[in-house]
Amino acid sequence: MKNLKTLLAVAIIALFSNAVVAQTQPVDKNNLAIGGYDVVSYFTANKATKGTKQFTATNNGATYYFASAKNQKAFKANPTQYLPQCDGYCAWGVAEKNVKLLK
Repeated sequence: MKNLKTLLAVAIIALFSNAVVAQTQPVDKNNLAIGGYDVVSYFTANKATKGTKQFTATNNGATYYFASAKNQKAFKANPTQYLPQCDGYCAWGVAEKNVKLLK
């Protein structure tokens, strides 16, 4: 009985832990990139910062939000400097398996 309770507890934890660590799709169904986070802020502020609809840019069909006009301007001047590598997918999956896996 103790083993059954332990097994059940582990199964429940495993089931819900996947939802806790789930990653945002690189581009969602509305073509919004990385959940609306400002890709420039990762480099300038060293942290994730939510962008706003006020400051946007489009690159390869995806819409990016920025926290400021300055970050928007920096992205527009050189998008490849700020875009996620492998389009935000797992580099190993893209390189080794030729599939797009979330990190």
